[in-house]
Amino acid sequence: MSLYKMDKSLKELHQKLEDERKLRELPGLVAGIEDALCEQDMVSQERLATIEDSLCELDAAVNK
Repeated sequence: MSLYKMDKSLKELHQKLEDERKLRELPGLVAGIEDALCEQDMVSQERLATIEDSLCELDAAVNK
């Protein structure tokens, strides 16, 4: 095998190993994203509940 082909094969192997490493990290990254989205959703729900409460209070005050 020529030196050029060995070098090319080695680079391809390194690229495959890097790709595999990235694939192994994906589940952790996805879990982190899901956690962040869930946290944002909970904050949004709390804000929405606060707005709804304020609207009910305003409606009650206006319709007294």
